[in-house]
Amino acid sequence: MDDLDFIKTTGNVSNTERLLVHRYTILENFVNRLKINYPGIWKLLGETCARGAALAYSHKLNNITSRGGEVNKFGANFAVHLESFPSTLELTYLPDFARLEWLRSVSAEAKNEITIAPDKLAKMNPDKLEKYQLIFNSSLSNFAAVYVFSLLVLFMRIWIAKIFWYSGLTKISSFDSTIYLFEYEYKVPLISPEIAAYLATTIELSMPSFLVLGLFSRLACLPLIAMTLVIQLTYLELPEHLYWLFLLSTVLLYGPAQATEQSTTNVSTTNSAVSAAPTPEIIKEVRITDSWARKSISPNNNSAAYMKISNPTDKDIVIIGASASETANNVELHKSFVDEKGVSRMTSIDKIVVPAKTDIELAPGAIHVMLFDLKKSLNTGDKFNIEVKIEGKTPIVVQTEVKYY
Repeated sequence: MDDLDFIKTTGNVSNTERLLVHRYTILENFVNRLKINYPGIWKLLGETCARGAALAYSHKLNNITSRGGEVNKFGANFAVHLESFPSTLELTYLPDFARLEWLRSVSAEAKNEITIAPDKLAKMNPDKLEKYQLIFNSSLSNFAAVYVFSLLVLFMRIWIAKIFWYSGLTKISSFDSTIYLFEYEYKVPLISPEIAAYLATTIELSMPSFLVLGLFSRLACLPLIAMTLVIQLTYLELPEHLYWLFLLSTVLLYGPAQATEQSTTNVSTTNSAVSAAPTPEIIKEVRITDSWARKSISPNNNSAAYMKISNPTDKDIVIIGASASETANNVELHKSFVDEKGVSRMTSIDKIVVPAKTDIELAPGAIHVMLFDLKKSLNTGDKFNIEVKIEGKTPIVVQTEVKYY
């Protein structure tokens, strides 16, 4: 039985073909998102090469699942991917350019940034400058739409407030008719028509003020929604009350948005220090740099590789192995040490733990990567790739240069 038999077939199109259409549609959306987030990469590489890199990135499951369900965050690790993508290995500047583009993309959604005056920057302690972090302001990009949406919600609040305000004024101008209305049209259980009329009038005259001012907007929506439901159930043939419900539900969901919150936030943070400024999400990636290997005498000789591993994340990472299939038949993690007799020895190890926010260096006489049974001699100036395997993460391919040591 075909595993896809549960899918209904149409005409001569097989279940597999139909599933592939959906799969390719998803992949195409991922590629388009990368093209939006990294327009400069597309211009540097060209459509064909950039699309190939994007497809390779989109095929990796952890790149899809690590975005938290938000398509805007797809591509956060694209710079790391470019470091190991075969067609871009020689373009050493490309990953850093991709990181710059990602920061630009993230800045488009940033909120409430604090601008730094040049004179304030000049007065900072030079010894602490490296600890400060400056971020792009959302005004760098036209994609930020915080105020546009806030103005839209503000318009909704004013429009719906106006309707209920005039309704309340109408009830006051002819209160006898209002009592009659609640006695025969809007009958409310357990409450007399007089009390219901007073209560409804009070709500219609007070809640709109909260909506316009942006104070307790969500709470103000609740009694207005209840009143609108009563009206709609009484007059089912009038559809405009459904529009009221839509507007009130939008305000209930989003509150006053940013239009009224933005000013108070900026006032309280105007004089804040640089280190206290709110920052957008910073992409922290494990990086491996300065990788080099010893020169070998013959293909049968062994060699060793050394590198710097940086872990800026908040969790420890574990290096569980390495490989260099084009250069050596066997690659192991090793550690050199001096025994109690003062003799230098070397032993294999299963893993290398890199603590959070720490850099470690694989160096001669310490932890290193051993290359056994070389397939060819390693001469000074040669370059080859080592794939470093990290527990729970995508392996990192690092270009390694052979040096005379």
